[in-house]
Amino acid sequence: MNFLTNDCQGRSEFRLRVGDYRVIYEFDLGHNELSLATLGHRREVYR
Repeated sequence: MNFLTNDCQGRSEFRLRVGDYRVIYEFDLGHNELSLATLGHRREVYR
């Protein structure tokens, strides 16, 4: 599974759907770091 293919339009983050929840994260390839930006229900996470 490639997590880097589902990027948010107009934003530097990536998103991942897990059931009714959405994980918004950033991945720094240079430092090999994954940073969690937001975690929440799909209807609330983009507000």
